[in-house]
Amino acid sequence: MVTVSNLKLVKTSRFERILLGSWEASENDAGAYYLPGLLLKGTAHLFFGATDTGKSWIAQYATQQSILEGKPVLYFDLENGPNVMAERLKDSLGLSKDEIDIFLHYYHQHDLSLDAESKGWFASLLSSFAEPGLIVFDSLLGHLSLCDLNEDSSVDFEKWVHFYLDNARALGWTIVVLDHSGHAGTHARGSSRKKQGVQVEFKVEKKEPFDRASQGRLKLTREKDRRALLPEHVEVVLGGSPFELKMKFDGQEFLTASTYKALHVLYMFGPSGATHKEWKDAAITTTTMSERTFNRAAKELKNKEYITQVEKQYFLTKKGESKLS
Repeated sequence: MVTVSNLKLVKTSRFERILLGSWEASENDAGAYYLPGLLLKGTAHLFFGATDTGKSWIAQYATQQSILEGKPVLYFDLENGPNVMAERLKDSLGLSKDEIDIFLHYYHQHDLSLDAESKGWFASLLSSFAEPGLIVFDSLLGHLSLCDLNEDSSVDFEKWVHFYLDNARALGWTIVVLDHSGHAGTHARGSSRKKQGVQVEFKVEKKEPFDRASQGRLKLTREKDRRALLPEHVEVVLGGSPFELKMKFDGQEFLTASTYKALHVLYMFGPSGATHKEWKDAAITTTTMSERTFNRAAKELKNKEYITQVEKQYFLTKKGESKLS
């Protein structure tokens, strides 16, 4: 009789049988939040919309949040250019020169195709990091064109997805792909297979114009989410002087994964609260965050009134308690 205990798993470089009965999800599997409310870890996300709806701002916000978490970002840009990217990340989103140069790997007007050299370089790049982070492709049409692929062809699109999305996801990378909508504006342009090639899809609409003088508003509508973990609608408020970019769902602003963890650690102290040192030491010990990340998270929680300080003790507010409920 063949049982799991005496079964020999046959594995080659091309084929591998997976025993689902014994399978345990790893921390890189899809389902965990990469950016709560917007991105899932190890998942490919497609954001589509008409020209000049603010799609690139969403990718740049995700880039900023990744860098603040100390995670690497691979940004393949065929749309904005280094002048626009540097200005937005430094002046608008407030990242420092060192933060950008350490964590952001930016490639503009590159030649990333499906030839052997491109595949070898990309595979080597992915494996060169101690932990996976975020990959951005801006925009899809340009990247398909570099590969001599037709966006109207399902077969062509699958070729690109298999190498540049599926292989990266298998290593735990989170992916953002920006795309333009069709003439009707209700779906991504080209092959209907695009929706099947990703795990999450959002439609991006500009509801109120924005610039450096005044704030506007974008609306993200979830068109697909295989795990049903992300909100149906996300509101983006951006623009003004000084520039702000805020994302909300269910009426509350986004918090990064580390900020959620810091909030939960303080919650674990109970009604007696904790001093800054007690809270910091517990957060660093029980999570992977650094002291710098903790200090940023604590400042964000206080500014957004999720916590309060009474003398030397920190406590959750009702707003903070509701965030964890």
